[in-house]
Amino acid sequence: CRFAGLGAHEVVLKAAARHCDIVTFNYYPWADLDRGIVLNRRDGRPIVDVFREFHAKVGAPLLITEWSFSALDAGRPCSDGAGQRFRTQAERVEAAELFARTLLSLPFMVGHAWFMWVDQPALGFNKHFHEDCNYGLVGEDGKPYRELTDMFARLHAGGVSLRTRPVPPRAARSAGREERLSERERFFRKARREKGARAA
Repeated sequence: CRFAGLGAHEVVLKAAARHCDIVTFNYYPWADLDRGIVLNRRDGRPIVDVFREFHAKVGAPLLITEWSFSALDAGRPCSDGAGQRFRTQAERVEAAELFARTLLSLPFMVGHAWFMWVDQPALGFNKHFHEDCNYGLVGEDGKPYRELTDMFARLHAGGVSLRTRPVPPRAARSAGREERLSERERFFRKARREKGARAA
């Protein structure tokens, strides 16, 4: 199975767990680089708490089948598509490592699949599918985003050791809603609101 997020009914999740060795889902996180923590973008809760609650409902190992971040310096509009945008590739790499490290530290999380191999076209794929984001591990010219691919190679080479470590302390804060929005978070939430208003 592959759920589009965490919103499936508990009855459906438990049925899936009876018939599947691993329950999989897509998830686009919110990384607050100012505080070094990954949050649930809907309610601002630490992602480790959200995933632990989801795992308790499911009762089976979990795997994230789609997640990503985009950066605005890659020559893509990044105007249509899921996920958080960052200003630079360096910030994108920092966010990706923070999230990957956090989820791989959770014992019930089997692994993850990055979306996607290559950047989406700047003009979208066609008139029906407009996504135009810098999701790729490589650009349309076939050249890798070396900082990102090197980070994943390094992180996954030590993947076994991550399984035996606790969640990084800064990512494990769980005092409910975070006390204040960072400057980055305010910037991107404002951009999303403005985009929604234009679309309405």
